[in-house]
Amino acid sequence: MARPVAQLILTTHWDREWVQSFEQYRFRLVNLVENLLAILRAEPDLRFVFDGQTVVLEDYLEVCPQRRGELEALGRAGRLVVGPWYVLADQFLQGPEATVRNLQTGLRLAEAFGGGMRHGYVPDSFGSLATLPAILNGFSIRSANFGRGRAHLADRSAPLFRWAWRDGSEVLALTRGYANALPLSYPDIWRNIADTGPDAEVARATARRLVERDGPAYPIGLFYWSAGVDHMELPAGMSAIVEAINADGAVQVAVSDPARYMAAAEAELARAGATLERAIGEMRGDEASPMSLQGVYSTNLPIKQANRRCERLMAGVLEPLAVLSAARGEPVGHFLEHLWRLVLRNHPHDSICACSLDRVIRDMAGRYDAVTEQGTLLAERTLRRLVGSEPSTTAQPDYRPAVTLVNTVPGRGAWPFAATVRVPRSLEGEAFALLDPAGRRVGQATVLARKNQDLESFYAANDDLARMLSKTPKGDREAGQVYALLAAEGVADFGPAAGAQTLTLAPEPAKVAEGDLRVTGRSIANGLVELRFAEDGTFTLRDGATGADWTGLGGFEDTADIGNTYDFLPLDGDGPLRTRGGGAAKFRPLSAGPDRAEIEVTVELPLPATSSARGRSRRLIRHRLVSTYTLYPGCRVVHVRTAFENRATDHRLRLSLEFGDRPALTTGTHFAALGRDWTGRGDRYSMLPLLDWLHLRRERAGLAVLVRGLYELEAQSDGPGGRLLVTLCRSVRQIGAGAGANYAVQHARELGPREVEYALAPVGDLTASARLASAYTTPVVAEAHGLDSRAALALPRDLLALEGEGLVLSCLKPAQHQAGFVVRFYNLFEVPTTARLRLGLRHGPVSRVDLEERPLPDRPAPQADGDAWTVPVGPCEIVTLHVGP
Repeated sequence: MARPVAQLILTTHWDREWVQSFEQYRFRLVNLVENLLAILRAEPDLRFVFDGQTVVLEDYLEVCPQRRGELEALGRAGRLVVGPWYVLADQFLQGPEATVRNLQTGLRLAEAFGGGMRHGYVPDSFGSLATLPAILNGFSIRSANFGRGRAHLADRSAPLFRWAWRDGSEVLALTRGYANALPLSYPDIWRNIADTGPDAEVARATARRLVERDGPAYPIGLFYWSAGVDHMELPAGMSAIVEAINADGAVQVAVSDPARYMAAAEAELARAGATLERAIGEMRGDEASPMSLQGVYSTNLPIKQANRRCERLMAGVLEPLAVLSAARGEPVGHFLEHLWRLVLRNHPHDSICACSLDRVIRDMAGRYDAVTEQGTLLAERTLRRLVGSEPSTTAQPDYRPAVTLVNTVPGRGAWPFAATVRVPRSLEGEAFALLDPAGRRVGQATVLARKNQDLESFYAANDDLARMLSKTPKGDREAGQVYALLAAEGVADFGPAAGAQTLTLAPEPAKVAEGDLRVTGRSIANGLVELRFAEDGTFTLRDGATGADWTGLGGFEDTADIGNTYDFLPLDGDGPLRTRGGGAAKFRPLSAGPDRAEIEVTVELPLPATSSARGRSRRLIRHRLVSTYTLYPGCRVVHVRTAFENRATDHRLRLSLEFGDRPALTTGTHFAALGRDWTGRGDRYSMLPLLDWLHLRRERAGLAVLVRGLYELEAQSDGPGGRLLVTLCRSVRQIGAGAGANYAVQHARELGPREVEYALAPVGDLTASARLASAYTTPVVAEAHGLDSRAALALPRDLLALEGEGLVLSCLKPAQHQAGFVVRFYNLFEVPTTARLRLGLRHGPVSRVDLEERPLPDRPAPQADGDAWTVPVGPCEIVTLHVGP
């Protein structure tokens, strides 16, 4: 019998920040790399895998730039293995376009170091996406390994299987993450590691034990052994350890890396004629072996809300504006690269999961602030150039102001907008009506302030300029050098296409017709949707198109949580505290038109001050939950904002949507939609990841629920009915015993003011839900200018339109390898279709590319059809097109 072979991966698992701050870990990183370089010089037969990411190179070289040449040489020699990722992110908390940018950035950075490892290395992600095989295949990656969450396999002991997605993509998958052979390098990491380096006898015994334990499970005689763990430095002497194991005779060991192992395994499987089980879906465990760590979906929701805002600012606003700017010959790509890296540096799993120190959260908040501040300035300056809104010292008595709106989401339809804009002139009057191109009133613009035009005001963001306490102009002599800051808001009909729309300013009429908007003591309506509130603050939503009612919406419930940042842990015998059926709510109508119908609903929920394993506190703290419900004319979406101040700890507060039946449930995920079961049990394993939207369907009626930065959902069965629970706040006290070093943390207690947003829309199908979610998470941007601005007039009114059932736009961005831009969309359904794409910019040829934006000559080419392009789209396929200049 042939001696089995083991490929040994020497690695570290590098959490950029976690139970120490980033700078503390960077201190350790510099030591690790300095020692590593010395070891690799002394032991030329070793190679080191730097945890599948490349950000560590940047972090180290900022301190030791003189080492760059040596690192590049080791990378080219295959002895220092980096990438393919920029960071090892939590997959469910990193958005779809950020996932693509993570791989693009990592592979691009790795080019100077011999190229990134073409392997889907996700050793410690808290579960894996159903669409990860498709994403990896889009980067010519055909294999993956992970250490958490395997599901859907009949043979649960099998380490190798085929992992596929519905579009036909597939990877060879390995359920070994890291550290499964750690005693080969460090026999005992819980002792002083300075005294417990590699030991030949321990290594030989470990090798024999691993062969005996794992041999029956592997379909081939090729083992994967990882001898690294969190933040571990490579010990000297591993060459001698390999020699000792090989001399023992039980197994032949070779130092390798994950990509080489998977290539060898694929070849061995082919030689043996072995077939593997095939799985489709998420890797989050199953009922037989549920995966914990799902509490991270809701730990410190404010930091997760900030993340989703920044991701959508990048992919939904800045990149489309950059495409428009590049078409004018003014590229802004250097800013985009910088800002994306700042966003991605918050995505390592222990960072975005918020299972870290308070200092880590403060550092993350600083990065998100930097993205928001720089991104806002970039968006405003880019848009100002695009609409030709520049200050002038020449007074023009006949100057006529206008406001241009830019919508980057096709299919938005009638939608509210609100923005602070600057008119580079002084204006007479304080309030104006906003008129669309047909002369219809769609909103109003109110003067917030008038400020001098000078160096600092020129570079200030619009909102900052409006708040400035200085710079107020004095006297008419400065009328030609004044900015008028306007609050512009209303509802515009953007139709089926993304693009620009210019509104003119006119004197506000004394009285404006209210249309179909209606507010009574306990209801609001706009002719398309009606909300009727019960005494307890819950409501029924009536769909004006179908007459269907959705009842039991808008409640809140709270339970004890004696867990930690990783896991929700219920309290035995604890029942939820609910607002439904409780005390009387208070109702306050806020507006009845002409631009909105709005009502404020306040409910009180007394919560125990604390909880522990002994029970919930008898001391109750009243919590006021103030929800504002808004309807806009012509818009089927109900916008909801709930504000509260959390003053209790050790609990979980959730939005409750209750139903007498269990409608078909689908949730949005990365480039896809997934059907979900009503199987929630209220325990630590019940949570479902949520990204932007879910859809409920019963007979001919459907309801979309849209969220902004809320990631945790539970679908509980309740007799013949069901209850959807979306987490709004989870308060715990410690990182958790699962951390390398547990700490008490303040950030996870989530004390203080909180505000969450969600929306409801009665729509019949998944396509509408997904497109509305794109609109809901992506703001309309605006700027003021002169009505006769040639620059504004040249902006395309129909920038991009995407036709085809089930098709959803994902991005419009500058191309990374060549001139032109990229359009990406995906198919929600398991049936092929044809996309019809109309583009409003002058452009050259359109071609298929992969997610890395490399040509795909074997795919059917887009075909010109009049003013549009038609593209065949496969079932559940992600399509990326390059549009030439």
